[in-house]
Amino acid sequence: KKYNIVLDFKANIGMRYKPAKMIKFIYNLATSDVIIVDDYYPEINKVRYSKKVSIFQVWHACGAFKTVGLERTDKKGAPPINSKVHKCYTHVPVSSRLSAFHQQEAYGIDFDKFYTVGIPRTDVFFDRDYMNRIRREIYEEYPRMQKASRVILYAPTFRGESALDAHFPFEQVDLMQFGKMFR
Repeated sequence: KKYNIVLDFKANIGMRYKPAKMIKFIYNLATSDVIIVDDYYPEINKVRYSKKVSIFQVWHACGAFKTVGLERTDKKGAPPINSKVHKCYTHVPVSSRLSAFHQQEAYGIDFDKFYTVGIPRTDVFFDRDYMNRIRREIYEEYPRMQKASRVILYAPTFRGESALDAHFPFEQVDLMQFGKMFR
């Protein structure tokens, strides 16, 4: 009851708003005290904000393991080099200090706008109770792992233009040969 929360989601970055929707969107930007985005959102630069407005970039990836922002110059979907979009962020939570340095370069903003807070999605991996419960569940599912001297997890990244066509070329990986490297 204390806050008026407005949610606005686009199916993809290429989607264009109709004029009436764009006017409403820009009105919401212009009248908001806090704006939270989790990806490159070029429309947020269409408004001049009061210094009282907080703009959070909560980038959806865990850490600095891929190019973002201005690092993507000359790549498909990259913002133009003279873009001001990333420069409006006032708060950027990051997983680590190293990630902050990486993203500072990518966004072209001051280091003091970054907040090292960890990543809730992965922080659970440091919870002892969680680890013990998951270990028990895995051993129930794969009892041979209890006696294994080593367990190797292969977790490849997927490739594609979007989540809809993401794929991994498993036919190009010889898992038996791969496993021999770890004997």
